[in-house]
Amino acid sequence: TAIGEAIFASLDSISSLKAQNDSVNETVPARIVLMSDGETTVGRPNESAVTAANDAQVPVSTIAFGTDQGEIVIPGPDGGPVSVPVNKSALRDIADATGGSFFAAASEAQLANVYEDIGSSIGFTLEPREITMWFVGAALVAMMVTASLSLAWTNRLP
Repeated sequence: TAIGEAIFASLDSISSLKAQNDSVNETVPARIVLMSDGETTVGRPNESAVTAANDAQVPVSTIAFGTDQGEIVIPGPDGGPVSVPVNKSALRDIADATGGSFFAAASEAQLANVYEDIGSSIGFTLEPREITMWFVGAALVAMMVTASLSLAWTNRLP
């Protein structure tokens, strides 16, 4: 698992959205949701990713998915079961350090509940906006162009 790299990749995506939105002068609300077993095995360390997330003011919510008795079977003649318990403390530390939330799920049903919880706290609101004036303006411009072309076509201009 490359937890640090995942956070950095998410921050890169968020910064590209912010760069696109700079011309509109609006802030992009952002939050990272990370689901993992909690063990960083490759890539940059969690601490540097937490520092980068704090610098960008982006909270990271984490989901510890798995059980303390989890194990995988490595295929091959020397293979066999290998214990892979969930490192909840590492994920909790990331969430706490960045101002995010920590969740734990050991089954698919629990994971669905976690996503429901996250969806209720991380979301967006639709705000109605009046756009009638745009259509009225476009219709007036079209009417003026049509009237001008009509006058030119029928030689009614002096």
